[in-house]
Amino acid sequence: MLTLRGRFALVLGAAFYAVAWGFGIDEAYAVAVGLIVVVVAAFAYVRVGAGPMRFVRRAGRGEHVEGADLPVRVEVIAENGVAPFGATLVDSLPGGEEQQVPLARRGDRLTGDYVLPGLPRGRYRLDAARLVIEDPFGLERVERRLDAGGAMVVYPRVHDLDRLFSDGGAAGGSGRRLLLSRTSGYDLHSVREYQYGESLRRVDWKSTAKRGKLMVRELEDSPRDEACVVLDCEGGLNVGTAPDSSFEMQVRIAASVLHHLGQAGHRSALVTTAARMEKTPLASLEGDWRAALDLLAGVRDDGRRSLASVLEDERAGLDAFRLYVVTANLNPRLADKLIAMQFGRIDTAVVWVDARTWARKAPKPAAPDGVALRLARAGIPMARVRKGDDVRGALAAGPQHGAEHPHTPAPEAAPA
Repeated sequence: MLTLRGRFALVLGAAFYAVAWGFGIDEAYAVAVGLIVVVVAAFAYVRVGAGPMRFVRRAGRGEHVEGADLPVRVEVIAENGVAPFGATLVDSLPGGEEQQVPLARRGDRLTGDYVLPGLPRGRYRLDAARLVIEDPFGLERVERRLDAGGAMVVYPRVHDLDRLFSDGGAAGGSGRRLLLSRTSGYDLHSVREYQYGESLRRVDWKSTAKRGKLMVRELEDSPRDEACVVLDCEGGLNVGTAPDSSFEMQVRIAASVLHHLGQAGHRSALVTTAARMEKTPLASLEGDWRAALDLLAGVRDDGRRSLASVLEDERAGLDAFRLYVVTANLNPRLADKLIAMQFGRIDTAVVWVDARTWARKAPKPAAPDGVALRLARAGIPMARVRKGDDVRGALAAGPQHGAEHPHTPAPEAAPA
């Protein structure tokens, strides 16, 4: 469509033509015809350049990690081989904003670059862009919608840990039991009729009563996870705004602990307690690590059940010799469950992300400090992470970041 300048040029050309015709000024004809021809030429130039096009968007190389600048290259390819000289791309950014990108002509395509600064962790949907084409004089302008669906994943930051706080046991406790060994268990495969000579220990009495004859359980060997990292995603506990929030810290810690277990060669699993509870196994860093990262990239703190409730649910699939619990909500009910699991020969370790330290005001000593002391006395290894802490040091040191000084308030966080 004609721009304001184009309309003015067209009206001015018509006015000069009227003056030339009314007053017999032959020189005015040349000016009138020139203005009209320029407007018509601008219209033709833009229409030819706005032919069928294909849009390609490339967001850097490799994995995209939160907090890092992300370079983006865009290409608009003219399928008719004629690319305009002057064009601007209006690209849709994560969060609903728009980025104007001047494009340079290179043969049959237009290219441009821009940078997305420090995106938080998450999955981002990439919407369509708009291509704005104008002639060199700004007389004619046309916009084309360019469809380029897709998504971009920004992964949490993973800290490379040399050791974990749980390696040496809990302060004041009886020390950890070295149960991280590759051991198998047995899962129920099917139920069949009893055969003479079989042990009666395998009789399934419920099926026997239902069918009126002896039925036995057919078991199959099933490997058991050595360790399971449980990320508490209960809603309403997050303090702060991403990427600097308590829940984002929980996600980074869960990723770091899981990566450390994978490096050590332990068969592990990741469990998130969000509204849709998910479990991802990790047999090695070569094949399963990307799936775990994908889960952590999109997880949200929208869980509707407390962590204690999840741990009490036998359907949660938390079948492992050791549980690493990453939570911001230490409470007596959770402590009761963890201590019971510890006595039930399931090693537990806790990473407490003290969400109070993300608040604007200095927190007062409260119930979580007493719960932390109780867990430490029960021999459960624990690390406490506060805002501004060095994550590698906190997860390696363990008890001194934990609860040996439970009644010491955390330092006041700086205002955002």
